[in-house]
Amino acid sequence: MASGPQGGPFLPPSFSYTLSAASGSVGYAISGIPTWLTASSTSGTASSGTTVTFTVNTNAKNLTANTYSATITFTSGTGQSFQRTATLTVTPPALQVTPATDITASGQQGGPFSPTSFTYSLSATGGSLRYSITNLPSWLTVSAASGTVTTRATAITFRVNTTAADRLSAGTVSNVNFNNTTGGQGNMARVATLTVNPEQYDLTLAASPTADGTVSGGGTVAEGSSTTVTATPNGSHSFVNWTQNAKVVSTSASYTFAMPSASITLTAHFK
Repeated sequence: MASGPQGGPFLPPSFSYTLSAASGSVGYAISGIPTWLTASSTSGTASSGTTVTFTVNTNAKNLTANTYSATITFTSGTGQSFQRTATLTVTPPALQVTPATDITASGQQGGPFSPTSFTYSLSATGGSLRYSITNLPSWLTVSAASGTVTTRATAITFRVNTTAADRLSAGTVSNVNFNNTTGGQGNMARVATLTVNPEQYDLTLAASPTADGTVSGGGTVAEGSSTTVTATPNGSHSFVNWTQNAKVVSTSASYTFAMPSASITLTAHFK
């Protein structure tokens, strides 16, 4: 019994039997060998032990998916006969997808995102098969969502759809499915992950009067993140308040807030 996908390989690739005579030697003949098997000999003389090997040949590669059976008969020169059943199971070709790596892209909210594309090679273990790619997230497009592949690899490219990705405010994870729609052999998936980082805005700090104190905590800050600014009076001066656009936002020298979706300037007032 051997089995394998359409086009091969088939395993085990060969089978050996030992023919022997109870005493002396005896002639033999082998019949009923199917076209997908080749025997090392089909007739001869057996004595203490003669090995006959049956090998799955190239004809098997041309067989369609099915189960093939034949009865092989060993006949001795004295009229005895022995039978063995030969069975070859040809399964539909399996889908192969390389590489094994997943799809991972990242970028700032609004883009750009990197990498911008990912390429996979699709092929069949034998013959040809039809495939489909499903469960594609909105932020990915694919060069060919379905088609036919053979043993020669076909390149399929996924690209980050910037129109959709630019609107996302958080990361998304999805399993992209590669389906063998001919026989279901070799179905697999790749995880697609898009990491969307928050927008960065400028936090500018100022002291008023500049000689009366110092400020710290400014810089580039991610939208929505918690940030703290600190005002430190000089000498005998004291802190009064923090203002934004002339509006008081805090009377605490250490002011913690969530960064808005815009660049802002905070002024620490001293007296």
